[in-house]
Amino acid sequence: MRVRSRSRYTMAGTGNSGRPWLRRSLVCLIATGSMTLASSAAGPALPAGSALDANALVRRMVAAYRKAQTIQENTEARMVMPDGSSFIQSGAIKWRRPNQVYIYSQDPQQGTMHVYSDGRLITVYSQRQNIFTNRNAMPDLQGTMRVVTKAAQDAFGVQFNQVLSPISFLLSDGMPREARSFRFAGEASVNGRRAYKVVGQADTAWMRNMVPDATIVPVKRNVALWIDAQTSLLLKASGDFAWKVTAADGMRLEQPVTGGVFFEETHFNTRLNAPIEETAFRFRAPRGAKQLFQERSY
Repeated sequence: MRVRSRSRYTMAGTGNSGRPWLRRSLVCLIATGSMTLASSAAGPALPAGSALDANALVRRMVAAYRKAQTIQENTEARMVMPDGSSFIQSGAIKWRRPNQVYIYSQDPQQGTMHVYSDGRLITVYSQRQNIFTNRNAMPDLQGTMRVVTKAAQDAFGVQFNQVLSPISFLLSDGMPREARSFRFAGEASVNGRRAYKVVGQADTAWMRNMVPDATIVPVKRNVALWIDAQTSLLLKASGDFAWKVTAADGMRLEQPVTGGVFFEETHFNTRLNAPIEETAFRFRAPRGAKQLFQERSY
């Protein structure tokens, strides 16, 4: 089931007004970056009584990102839809304090999307459509990402939710927004790195915010993180979410509709505090690209 919303835009150079860009799915696609699926074979069993403080591990991980001046990484995620279909979503992020950011995301459903913020101007670009839209950046990352999310949804029907990712951790208050309490679940090897695995339940309020314009009842909300034992950085994350939609666009449904998503995302090539060229955050329109302007409301 798709929830569609209508926005009015004028395409530069076409003269067409009121052209709808209508794609909003109840299946929330997690746009994070790019990542390679890693081995999750369990490592040696821990001796009895040696379980670590999972919440302390998670707080240390979040703090490592929040102390950074720059962050760069790639990710690759396996996404599984409620009907059993699956696809790979890849991407990358670059961030420099306070509000410069580049996000790349590619998958067969949404195509290739790029987000740029040079600290003053935000650009969301659909490579598949060769169309971009601009917005003014906010002075902080939280405000900038709020503008990015709305611009991507309004212009292209694409959700740029940052889920269990460095940008999400930068926006947190010490613990991830997605889940607030974890328990230790042993050790594993991820891409040859020793990792601590922690598991928890997603915050119900956060889940409801993930499905805009709908009222949902969470059914499944499992979250797992694999944290590098040496660097405290995230190596892999997974989420197994399911819900029942009881109302959409303000209208109660006669029969609830089931929605959900499973994802497993591996993070690699992560670098903190490495130099990033200024040009990485600036959009250069490709040949033939058209700009999508949002009409003002009077």
